[in-house]
Amino acid sequence: MSNNNSQQEILLAFNSSFLSKIYVEKCNDGAPDFFIEPEKIEEACWNGMLEEVLPEVFTETKQDRPIYIWEIRGYNSVMEIDLGEFPSGKDKYLCIDPYKFMANRPFEFNN
Repeated sequence: MSNNNSQQEILLAFNSSFLSKIYVEKCNDGAPDFFIEPEKIEEACWNGMLEEVLPEVFTETKQDRPIYIWEIRGYNSVMEIDLGEFPSGKDKYLCIDPYKFMANRPFEFNN
């Protein structure tokens, strides 16, 4: 029997308009703020905010098994979120490396 595990990765950029809107609406009680607190975003992700704003990510897999958040890592300007049916090792060739991704988009992530 094959033991396939569906895995997904999400990068949330702290200076994106998408995350700014979510932060004001969900994490900051509607009060505009120019500084996003990564701790509040992480807590909101663990408490279901990510599933609420990106429901298509949490649809069940081909094997009709739900996926869950397993790890959240914060970096200087992005947050990396690992999702899957169960925790497992990542294939370095197929996974997102935030530093390589950001290096190709210096204006968007490094300003």
